[in-house]
Amino acid sequence: MIPTLSRLSERRVFSNLLIVAVAFIYLFNLRNGHDWGGDFSMYIHHAQNLVTGVPYSQTGYIYNPDASEYGPRAYPPVFPLILAPFVFFFGINLLVLKIPGILCFIAFLFLLNNRIVNPDISEFYRILLVGLIGFSKVFLFQSESVLSDIPFLLFASIALYRLDQTFSGVATPKKTWKSDLETGLYLYLAYGTRTIGIILIPIVILMYLLYRKNNGKSFLIILCSSSFLMISQIILIPGTGSYLDQLPGSISEFITILNPVFNVYLTLILKLFPVQHDILQKLTFLILFLIFLTGVFYRFKKSISSFDLFFILYLAVLFIWPSLGYRFLLPIIPFYFLIMIDGLSANLGRVSRLLPLRNLILLIILGLVCFSYIYSYQGVFPRPASAMEQYSTKDLFAFVKKETTPDDVIVFFKPRVLALYTGRSSVAIAAPGKDVDPIYRMRQFGVDWIIIRKDHEGEFQPSQIELIAHHPESFHHITDIGDFSIYRFQ
Repeated sequence: MIPTLSRLSERRVFSNLLIVAVAFIYLFNLRNGHDWGGDFSMYIHHAQNLVTGVPYSQTGYIYNPDASEYGPRAYPPVFPLILAPFVFFFGINLLVLKIPGILCFIAFLFLLNNRIVNPDISEFYRILLVGLIGFSKVFLFQSESVLSDIPFLLFASIALYRLDQTFSGVATPKKTWKSDLETGLYLYLAYGTRTIGIILIPIVILMYLLYRKNNGKSFLIILCSSSFLMISQIILIPGTGSYLDQLPGSISEFITILNPVFNVYLTLILKLFPVQHDILQKLTFLILFLIFLTGVFYRFKKSISSFDLFFILYLAVLFIWPSLGYRFLLPIIPFYFLIMIDGLSANLGRVSRLLPLRNLILLIILGLVCFSYIYSYQGVFPRPASAMEQYSTKDLFAFVKKETTPDDVIVFFKPRVLALYTGRSSVAIAAPGKDVDPIYRMRQFGVDWIIIRKDHEGEFQPSQIELIAHHPESFHHITDIGDFSIYRFQ
């Protein structure tokens, strides 16, 4: 018997096929390159160490507390463990190393569509949700990076889904201690992928306080098992805790960064839905935000889920974290769209008696989304060569490997990248220093070379150029390679 169209919709066939289409587009968009970034090289270096048997934290990256924004001494181990088999078979092949992140994203979309989304949501809304997330340029561009954000999104979503199943009274098979241990494991996997996963611990506590009935045993097993694994990681890999150096040191510092952080994230959310005209963009955001608020009201009226708590707590952490950018919003963007879809479904459900009108509104919405997304991709392809594909970058790395010794220490604006590709120790130097003279810091770290990226406004490069100009006796110019000037430090 051939399934009818309605039966296919009930089985979510069309939305799942759309996820398969997203997978093909992401995989065929892959290329063997990477931006300067920095985080990607640390993850790959850890994976390389796991494969070769070198101590996990021995990456050549020298942590400087004056430049703590560059990252901690070591990164959590779960994502490097995912990368390790790929590094073992293919080496530092950026094309291949992007595949695990894409697979995690596709797995997340299937989880979202088939488990997380309210079962009462129709197939049309599921297609709209998958399209909004899967074809967003934010996620497509993220797939071009070897980063832990998408694996974190997957593990955190699995953990949150299991917490809802455990605590919120959803009809589930009989609870067992093994199932609770598995939930605790997923909580740890989220934390072991990105340290911000620690916010899952207060979510466990809040879910227990909200839904105490017959959940005491599950609460203790989940909390104890996940906490044990997290503490074990801190003991075995102590460097992952140096994220704390990036937090504001006082209330006044927190107040100082609060306004610019809010403005940056507000701008990013404004641009999340691709509308080019400024006034139309703000109007679109306002309408969508009102629909989002309707979704919040609808969800809270029904029951508070672990995903709602995650959205609130994660957003709160962003406002005290000095690092900015779309990648830090990635773990909550899908749930922003999800809550919006819930709000849209609730609003249009009120006109269910006027079925032709509702269908017309839905078709108009789908058409506008398709048009804006297609228009936003104009000028994106073909993509320019990335930093790791530039000849000047390759020439620089070749010079460093040939002209320096394995014991040399090099100042570079991307120390973790230089350490991965050259095997040399590298450090970032803040200029001017934070309560410490940068020349003293360089001597303290045993610096032998400094490489400056000319015409680069960030990451202390203009200040380091001034430092060299003011202390010519300490720096001997060796050569220039592309955008880089290389000096010997006396």
